[in-house]
This record gives sequence, structure tokens and C-alpha cells, in this order.
Amino acid sequence: MGILPLRHCSDSRRGHAYPLQHQPNQSERSRTCIQRKFLSGGVSPRFTRRPEGQSTIEYVLIIAIIALVVLIAGPWVSSAIRNQFNLVAGAIGSGTAGEGFREPQDIPDPNNGTAFAVYSEDDHSLMFYKRRGVPKVGEMFNCRRVTEVYTGFETEVYSATWDVWHFSINNGPTNTPWFDRHNDTLSVSTVDCGIHPTSLNFWFQLFSNLETVDIKKLDVSECRDWQHTFWNCRSLTELDLSGMNVSQLGNIESMFTCCRSLKSVSFSGWKGSPTYSGIMFESCQSLESIDFGNIDFSKTQAVHCMFKDCNSLTLDCSDWNLSANIRHDNFNAGSPGVIAPKVWTAK
Repeated sequence: MGILPLRHCSDSRRGHAYPLQHQPNQSERSRTCIQRKFLSGGVSPRFTRRPEGQSTIEYVLIIAIIALVVLIAGPWVSSAIRNQFNLVAGAIGSGTAGEGFREPQDIPDPNNGTAFAVYSEDDHSLMFYKRRGVPKVGEMFNCRRVTEVYTGFETEVYSATWDVWHFSINNGPTNTPWFDRHNDTLSVSTVDCGIHPTSLNFWFQLFSNLETVDIKKLDVSECRDWQHTFWNCRSLTELDLSGMNVSQLGNIESMFTCCRSLKSVSFSGWKGSPTYSGIMFESCQSLESIDFGNIDFSKTQAVHCMFKDCNSLTLDCSDWNLSANIRHDNFNAGSPGVIAPKVWTAK
């Protein structure tokens, strides 16, 4: 057999000729192509093109917007994360086990803590605390952003301008630290125990939009006066003050005057002897029921206008132990369902 002549096959893509017996297969051709690209430093154009429609300026703007969002939202997110972490840490263990992970303002201390109140625009709440530390305005605290913080109220006795009949425009601004929020506040609550006010005079006077109140955790064992405490809280519909220690109870005059939406009040468990209770419920036109608990009115020196214009109230006061000589004019004027004490009608 003769020897076959050497034949060549051309690689049409690169112009190379191979002996027929050494013609490369497909994988060898691909490998050779990649090696040549690498050695020549070439990069495929499809990996270097910028996405269509995107310019350098647009990239810079996008980065700037992201940075701005981080700057604005960063502190809030950080504070929210810290508060959630504190809640988790406080739930781990008992005693002081979790306190090392908590901020002072997150640790209740009824004996040695600082009493403070926080108003938050988030839910228009006014909340009272006693903690080892005090939060700052702008911080997230108890799942709300702090709008205002108030301290020093345990020992203060507040006042306001008012006249004899308690109805004129002179019954106005009080000097309570939270009075500026009297039209904004929707709810009042006491979160912690151990707050010891010496007086509740005028605390919530003219809080016309106040809807809910829960202050039963206040320690009022040394509190004598509740004068004008809820005066003209026109949106308040019910109030439960049951179980509070009011052994030093003194002046409760005008405590609920002009609470026009108030339907029920409970003093269940109260054991005290008020000195003045005049005008206490005057013009509470929606009032239907009062539970006076064990309040002793025998030492009261004035009950004038106590239930004046309470035309929805049914109350039998005929057996009340009151002096015949105390001031009692208009005790139940305009309130057909209120029966006056016998001591004033007996012959």
C-alpha cells in the first residue's frame, strides 16, 4: 500500500492549517482561542459596556440618595433596635441579670428612681414613670418618640387663675409643666409604681380632648388635695380611681366640674374624709353613676353646688352624715334624681 500524501485542513476562523491526522477537536479549538485572548490581554466588549441609559452623574445621584436616607433614618433605626434589644435583655434572667444590657431609663426604680413624665406626639399620650434614668427628647422610649419630658412634679403644688364660681375665662392656664399639651393629650397613664405626689391640684385642668385616664399606680397616700384635677375634661367618659390609698384626703372641690361627657366614676376602696367637696360634679350632664366607696363626708365644710345640673344622675344622699351648718346651697339644683341629706330638710 502506498503512503497517503499529507493533507492539510484550514481553520477558517484563524487561518491555520493542520495535518489531517492532527485536526483539533471542538474543545481544543475553544481552549486555544481562550489562551490567545488571555495572552493578548483582550477582554470581551460585552463585559465592559455600561448599562444603557446610565451615566456617571446618575450613579453619583443614586449613591447620594442612599447616603441621605441612611443619615436621616439611621438614628431612628438605631434607637428602635436598641429599645428592642433592651426589652429582650430585660426578659432574660431575673434580678440584675439583664440590667447590664439596659439603659438606666429602662429600669423601674420605685424607691430611688427619678419620677418623670413623657409626652409623645406619636399617640398623644402623657405617661408617668419612675426610673433610674430619664430619656431625652427625640429618643425612642417605650415604643414612642419622646416629644417632651417633665420632672420635679412630685413635690410641686400647682395653681391656676380662677374665680369663686369657677366658670369665667379666668379659669385658665395652670402652671403644670405639661399644660402646653392640654389640647393635644388624648390619654394619661401611670406606668410605674413609686410616684409620690403631694398634691394633684390642677394636674389635668382644661385637658378638653382627654379620653382615657389610668393613674391608679400613683402613690397618693400623702396627697391631700385633688382640687380641679379633672376640671373641664369634656371628652372623658369614665374614670376608675378604685383602690387608691387616700388616707390624707383633703380638698376635692371642683374635681370634675364641667366634665360634660363623664358617665361614671368609681372611688371604690377609698377611705378618706375630705374637707371641701363643693362644686365637685357641677355641670356633669351625662353623669349616671358614682361609687363613693367608703368616703366619709362628716368633716366636710362645704358641699355647695356639689351635684348642680347633673340632670342624668340618680343618687340618694339622704343618709349622708353632714353638719346642718355647712355651706350647701344649690347642692342638687337642676338634678331631680339627686336626693339631698335629711339633716337639711328635717324639722
